[in-house]
Amino acid sequence: MKKTNLKLLSAVLSLLILLSAVLTSCAEGETDDDKDDKENGKNSGEIESGTSELSDELPERDFKNEEFIVITSDDTIDYVDVEKGDTGNLIEDTAYMRNLTVEERFNIEIVSNNRGTYDEAFAYVQTQVQAGDSDSIDLVMYHVVSAGGLVINDVLLSWSEVPYVNFDKPWWSSCTVDDLTVNGICYIAIGDYATSAISKTYCMFYDKEVAKNYTHIGNLYEIVDNMEWTYDYMYSTIANIYTDNNGNNQKDEYDFYGLAMDQRSNIDAFLWAFDNPIFSKNAAGELEYTYYRNPDKLTDIIDKVIALCYNAEGVYSDMEHSAGTLMFSSYNALFATGNLHNAIVDLADFENEYGILPYPLYDSNQKEYYTMVDGSHSAMLVTKLPDESQLEKIGIVTEALCAETHKQFLPQYYDVALKFKYASSEQDAAMIDLIVNSRKFDFGYVYDGWKGVSFFIEKIVQQGKGQNTIARTYKSTQKSAQRHYQNVLEKFGASNFDFN
Repeated sequence: MKKTNLKLLSAVLSLLILLSAVLTSCAEGETDDDKDDKENGKNSGEIESGTSELSDELPERDFKNEEFIVITSDDTIDYVDVEKGDTGNLIEDTAYMRNLTVEERFNIEIVSNNRGTYDEAFAYVQTQVQAGDSDSIDLVMYHVVSAGGLVINDVLLSWSEVPYVNFDKPWWSSCTVDDLTVNGICYIAIGDYATSAISKTYCMFYDKEVAKNYTHIGNLYEIVDNMEWTYDYMYSTIANIYTDNNGNNQKDEYDFYGLAMDQRSNIDAFLWAFDNPIFSKNAAGELEYTYYRNPDKLTDIIDKVIALCYNAEGVYSDMEHSAGTLMFSSYNALFATGNLHNAIVDLADFENEYGILPYPLYDSNQKEYYTMVDGSHSAMLVTKLPDESQLEKIGIVTEALCAETHKQFLPQYYDVALKFKYASSEQDAAMIDLIVNSRKFDFGYVYDGWKGVSFFIEKIVQQGKGQNTIARTYKSTQKSAQRHYQNVLEKFGASNFDFN
């Protein structure tokens, strides 16, 4: 974006974090029920008139100025507890008004209790629940991969036991039911209040102005729309774009590349982008283990990522988090992998106009674009509690916060501010919609706990030195990974899950 629009860019990209009613769409094929939902304004990225009038159907309650305590960690970026409005910061003022609406309605005080790192938050939640302290936690909202590990320790309550929470409402992601509910049990929910579940969505950035210098690239938005944005197209586009800027005959961070990326979770994202999830639901709605169902495809996926990291002259890859967007922000790369939050953190001062693209298709036979959300996005959890009255408070206030996030932010800012002010064209806005609506919340990733198979791609790329060791890596860890998933699934009543 141009410098003259920096304040607008920062404000509206920040709004993108909040506008998480788009969360209500999953990366699945559209069914007749999906079409009916869209017609009724449910689970759709489009906001219909009257959204602000949608009723949350909650009863009136007076909680006598009790605190509503949300457990967070250092990486929680959901604007849980904000200072008084009128600060001139659009995102904070809007979050403040949302909270104020709920606080005044139910005579409640929303408080964020930051417990430090996600490991420290994990330990705190576990300790408090085991000690029977029901007054220190109302809602838990922090790092999803860490939080998912709490299910094994038997400290979480299924959302089906929380009164007044209605997953049929548009402020709850359908992924909560479709992907994260097994046998009617759901320990992790993705509601609009967990705004980082949109801001941490993986995508690609490209420099529109520099791209004009390369005639072979073409109109990338048209290429995406025509389902031609495949891995092979991307690779052929960037593989030979390289300039030794400092003339030292060595590839380093001061040169110019076709693509910059880090060797962290943004390369793990190719697993989902290339439609090879760990768990999937079959036509009967039953959970299936699909990670190693097609070993040849999985091997080829990792071959493709290795080719990017090791074989292409035009690719810069580094072990540091956000290395790609940092290179891009320094004008040293034409493309970069990253997530939507990087636009705020790393690209706030970027002077060139840039575009946002989905991750590419595996090949031309893949029918949809897919992506995933970084594990640092927040999960929404309720811990086991002996006090029924506290559970009523949790259900009412959580539902109201999700509803007000949906109703106050989306109609006013997503459709108006984002699509008609941030985006330099309607195509820019359409790309953002496509990316957000293509997210997958994989049961195997959410409940990985760093003990499953979610991070094998980065492990192999970092340690294999260009060799694809997936067959050996999977064989050596298969039993322990499946044992971990079995321990998780037992908490969902699936004691003899079939991993074949």
